Amino acid sequence: MENIKFISIGNGGFVATNRITTMGECNSKNIQNTVKAAKDEKRCKVIDYSSNKKSRTVIFLDNGDIVISPLVVETITKRANSES
Repeated sequence: MENIKFISIGNGGFVATNRITTMGECNSKNIQNTVKAAKDEKRCKVIDYSSNKKSRTVIFLDNGDIVISPLVVETITKRANSES
C-alpha cells in the first residue's frame, strides 16, 4: 500500500503531495486567467482555502482541479520537502 503524504496549505486545508503537478503565485496574470477560465467554464473544481485572506498560491492537481491557498509557494514547498 502506498504511503500518501499530506501537507497543510492553510486554513485547515490539506493536499496530497503526489497529486500536485505545479504551483504558482496568484499575482501571475497567466494563472489568474487560468483560474478565471476554469471557474467560468466550470471545467474543474476550484477549491479556495484562503477564507477571506489574500490568495497567494494556486495549486494545480493531476486530476485538473485547482486549489487556492493563502500561503506563499515557498512555504508550501518547504512543507512538502520536510514533513514526513
